[in-house]
Amino acid sequence: FLRQNCPGHSASPKKYAIKLFKTALRGNIAGVKQLITRRKNFRQAIDKYLQVVKDTEGVDCCVLGSDVIWDVSAVFFRNNHSFFWGSRFQPTKIVSYAASVGFSKEDDLKKACFIGDNLRFMSAVSVRDEVSQRLLQPYCDKEIHLVCDPTYLISREEYNAIAKPTDLEDFIFLYCYGELPSADRAAIQAIAKENGLRTVTFGNFNSWCDVCIPYDPLLFLSIYQKADYIVTNTFHGTVFSTIYEKRFAVVKNDKQKVLNVLKMCGLSDKMTETAGDYATILYGEYDYETTRKSILRERENSLGYLNEALGE
Repeated sequence: FLRQNCPGHSASPKKYAIKLFKTALRGNIAGVKQLITRRKNFRQAIDKYLQVVKDTEGVDCCVLGSDVIWDVSAVFFRNNHSFFWGSRFQPTKIVSYAASVGFSKEDDLKKACFIGDNLRFMSAVSVRDEVSQRLLQPYCDKEIHLVCDPTYLISREEYNAIAKPTDLEDFIFLYCYGELPSADRAAIQAIAKENGLRTVTFGNFNSWCDVCIPYDPLLFLSIYQKADYIVTNTFHGTVFSTIYEKRFAVVKNDKQKVLNVLKMCGLSDKMTETAGDYATILYGEYDYETTRKSILRERENSLGYLNEALGE
């Protein structure tokens, strides 16, 4: 993995220091502890499992991706396009895996004059969603492949092998960005009480939950493994719910990538419309045999792309 040296990235020391200072200024001591613990957890996981380099000297191939690295509507990705579109690494062989244009529109792409040259230089191009595929194909002289998010490339057993153990038992796990509406919180608490469960939240300090845990990528896996129910409004929260075949509910949202993964897994009915839907969804039927087949099909297709792109 290449150490990112683009100014302003989300994990930069400067941004971390600013967030730490602002949190302390508000007198949020619990928040300060969460931020410090989170950074330590990620550093430990990276040091343990990722081989990180500072430059591409001696590298045979650079793989760009995944996620919204091609969102040219975002200032950060646009200003650092030589990194995220690969021109900085030429003439090294370059392929992409599961990249996305994010919130970019057709007009945004037209203004980004570097797109065509970079796509033509790549040996193989893949994206993770149909919108990115459709918008980028006119700029590319080769087929743009549709592949799954990289989190689907390995099995639940492989994730369990690196999970950090937890002694948590009997809980509903909330993996959500932002605050949930009061009606949703009340519905979740009612289900927890009815089943003798605690509410466990991740990453954010939510006073209405029983347990608040700082972000930790390895602990995340064991929490998913042991949770009785999952409530999420995120893409990867949805992905890992399907990998671990959990009873889960997705908080109503219009994120296309969340809708796509639910459709791919045959679980579109797991998104709430109102707070009254949580009990119906969490206590309902889950056809994970169909989901399992869909994930395996997507994994095989994506690994086939990688084998061909990288050279078997």
